[in-house]
Amino acid sequence: MEERINFFVGLDVHKDCISIAACEAGREAARFVGTIGPDMRGLFKILDKAGESAQVSVVYEAGPTGYGLYRELQRRGYRCEIIAPSLIPKRAGVRVKNDRRDCLRLAELSRAGELKAIWVPDEAHEAMRTTRSAWQSPASWPDSCGPLPTRPHPQRPQSIDTKGAIPWPATLQ
Repeated sequence: MEERINFFVGLDVHKDCISIAACEAGREAARFVGTIGPDMRGLFKILDKAGESAQVSVVYEAGPTGYGLYRELQRRGYRCEIIAPSLIPKRAGVRVKNDRRDCLRLAELSRAGELKAIWVPDEAHEAMRTTRSAWQSPASWPDSCGPLPTRPHPQRPQSIDTKGAIPWPATLQ
């Protein structure tokens, strides 16, 4: 039996704050709940007021904060989706973008079913992507992962065969 979603929450997540908006199933406009710091306990305290976790849908824009929030919401039983900013429908003429409008819009579009979620990699895929990007750019390798793994350079041959090579004349300069 599929659970009915009774409460839709839109988040605008940044490194230093999280803006929260919510709307109930039906036709009423979303309401702005508030802005909190990057504290997970504060967020879950607000989400607990919405009701049982299986009946709450949470959406937020993909960004540089990673997938930690998504995984924690999923672990606690919330239905969570991450939305690519380029896939969010935009109204013509609305050019002002701020945290409050973004989270209100996400909550309303989630309720309407207008959002398309992105695929979220699990920890194993994310670790593989981190390792691959570190090979391509050693400066991005996190210190917490230990020393950088070595691999042969793809364009450079492992050994050079010089048999039969013509020596360069020493008289030419």
